[in-house]
Amino acid sequence: MVVVENGIIISGAISLDHPLPIADGSQVVVRVETAATDPLATAPNSSEDLSSHPFFGQWADRKDIVDSSDFVRQEREKWQLRPTRRD
Repeated sequence: MVVVENGIIISGAISLDHPLPIADGSQVVVRVETAATDPLATAPNSSEDLSSHPFFGQWADRKDIVDSSDFVRQEREKWQLRPTRRD
């Protein structure tokens, strides 16, 4: 299970914005990243960075999407279509 939450450091401890849906006493692995004020500063720039993104592989179990790059390209082409005006 992966849970991503925002929090703040107070006296060396992490205070999360919301309680975690994890039982007390559970073993966890904590990865700490400081929040960037510039969203482009944390933009992934390699395939290794992309694979750690929380949405990576979200279509893996979909049978209707064989090639995710092709699927996204087709969706973007649809977005470019504008309804034609009939006078």
